[in-house]
Amino acid sequence: MRRSSFRDDSYEMPRPCPRGTWSGAGAVKCTECAEGYYTWDEASSYCDRCEAGYMCSAPDADPGPCPLGTYSAEPAQTCCTV
Repeated sequence: MRRSSFRDDSYEMPRPCPRGTWSGAGAVKCTECAEGYYTWDEASSYCDRCEAGYMCSAPDADPGPCPLGTYSAEPAQTCCTV
């Protein structure tokens, strides 16, 4: 994973973006991951897509497998279907 950070005028040194957000090189702010995407760590330069069979309830949370009796047939789902 490529590490990334952003520059904030109130700080001299670039700060890493928090988990659930990402930034590109030279960014001045962090961008929250879209629904169904997440980051494992802080300082991410991209968001990972939640895979089919898992749900991503929040961009800063680990993907979780669908509970027994539910499914998510498509990637990038925020919940599982009964």
